Amino acid sequence: MPFYLRHDSYGEYIFDFGWAEAYARAGLRYYPKGVVAVPFTPVTGARILLAPSWGLDGANGTGAVAAARGQVVAGAMVDALTGLANSLGLSGVHVLFPRRVEHDFLVARGFLSRVTHQYHWENRDYRSFDDYLADLRSKKRKQVLHERAEVVAQASTSR
Repeated sequence: MPFYLRHDSYGEYIFDFGWAEAYARAGLRYYPKGVVAVPFTPVTGARILLAPSWGLDGANGTGAVAAARGQVVAGAMVDALTGLANSLGLSGVHVLFPRRVEHDFLVARGFLSRVTHQYHWENRDYRSFDDYLADLRSKKRKQVLHERAEVVAQASTSR
């Protein structure tokens, strides 16, 4: 598991500053916290790293025996992770952007589910920014152009 100790929440693409503030108001320490993630990468992917022939659910042709082995190994990894978090006195461990099967596995082992939203932009074969703009309704196109002009204006005044 790609595990890190964090003393802040910057760069995680998970905005939990409110939790840190609530902890502080209650006289508790939020940092350090444990994070299982690929740094600076808000992309769903494997967080419980198992041999390719093993899985947690028998999908992808791994079969029931391999899934059972995967669950035992993953369970040992999660137990070691929570033991480490407890021994270090961490406020918690955050597993960011796990695959659905890992999410369900962790929730079944007592982890809380984080509800969040991601917005994904799709390139519909745009060859240029102008192609992208042409695909927008007039109001959206004007808004995008206005926002870009504001950024340019801010950049020229900050030098």
